[in-house]
Amino acid sequence: MTLTLRNRWWAVCAALWLALILYASTDSAEAQCDDALNRIEQALFPDDSPATAEIAPDRFWIKKAIHVGLFTVFALLLARSVKGTAAAMRLFVVCAAAAAGTASEAVQLLYPAREPSLRDVLLNTGSAAVAALLLVRSAGTGSRQRAACRIPADLRRMS
Repeated sequence: MTLTLRNRWWAVCAALWLALILYASTDSAEAQCDDALNRIEQALFPDDSPATAEIAPDRFWIKKAIHVGLFTVFALLLARSVKGTAAAMRLFVVCAAAAAGTASEAVQLLYPAREPSLRDVLLNTGSAAVAALLLVRSAGTGSRQRAACRIPADLRRMS
């Protein structure tokens, strides 16, 4: 189970995305996210509306969806940056995402307003694992089959 660097530009993109993930763990990113969510809520649910409290979305789930999105993209970038067997690529993506998720939560220890959680590490790792399973496809047969990260045809047509 060996991996080699397939494309350094995808690796650079993965590293930059990791920097974004780590930045997202800071107080200033949390404040910017809350500010953006406030603006969206005010636009969608005006204060004078009687049903605002009942209809307004729960921010907990919105923030967890952001976690899923960040780590799904991270998994895609990681998978595009290496080549090897499907199993090795999937293992690499999941382990790297677990390390990144742990680092992201560890960064939150530096900010009193942030609360790191094991649940978020598991959510981040799980998101990357699902992405790795869906995106890393076998390109041959046998136990030493090569793998490639292929974007499904439906998604390619959308771009």
